[in-house]
Amino acid sequence: MSAVWIVSLVLAWVVLALLTVVVLSLLRQFGELRALLEPGRNPGVVAAELHDEVEPVAVPAVGGGTVVLEGPLLLVAHQPGCATCGDIEPALALLAEEANVVSVLALPRAAAAAHRSPPGVPVVAAEDLPLALRPAALPALVGIGRDGRVCAIGQAAGYAQLREAAEATTGATTRGRRLTSWGYAAVR
Repeated sequence: MSAVWIVSLVLAWVVLALLTVVVLSLLRQFGELRALLEPGRNPGVVAAELHDEVEPVAVPAVGGGTVVLEGPLLLVAHQPGCATCGDIEPALALLAEEANVVSVLALPRAAAAAHRSPPGVPVVAAEDLPLALRPAALPALVGIGRDGRVCAIGQAAGYAQLREAAEATTGATTRGRRLTSWGYAAVR
């Protein structure tokens, strides 16, 4: 093979690789655009949709008693040993001082009762939640606003994101939404 053919084959592969990168980039941007243009679209962490009304319901707390799920409230689902949930429990302990949060353990009720939770944070088992609020992915968060509507859905990784989601639970919600680093929040 002559040098001209070798150079042309290498250039063809380089162009093909660049086109692949461009197509993948366009697909990612198309997905982000679609998420912004479809306000009812759920990021897939729970069955509930943004702006759905949630009836107040009492669920059994781990260790006894009940927890009433009504706004403003932030439900944070996690599981001990989950690689992406490592910073959730310390963040919940800090956040409990300034917001109404509930720890949702994605464990069977008996295993959840044996888990040591942060003090001052009510804990419920995921299996006790209404179907629409049960997590499909971990970590997961669902914010219920003062008006009883879902105002935040997503996956938070630490204190700053959980605090931002908790702030989204205050005030009334409208039909709009905004994309955040952790999911979607209703526009106030």
